[in-house]
Amino acid sequence: MSSINAGGSFYRVQNALDQNSLRLSQTMQRLSSGKQDISPGQRTGSVAVAAGVQSELGTIKIGIQNGTEAMQAVEMLN
Repeated sequence: MSSINAGGSFYRVQNALDQNSLRLSQTMQRLSSGKQDISPGQRTGSVAVAAGVQSELGTIKIGIQNGTEAMQAVEMLN
């Protein structure tokens, strides 16, 4: 009996993996084509994440600029 249950579990897991693989494939196609098929709540979350990434990028750019200026100052002293 346990082998029958194990077989049934295997098929349920396999089916779930197949469905997830299909969803992932569809999502990747949407992303690569630029189509948006998301709910307003997800869009708001995406905008918040994008804003955070943009602010981090700005911080990194300023850090690079400061590092470049520091290297130029050190080179001038040599």
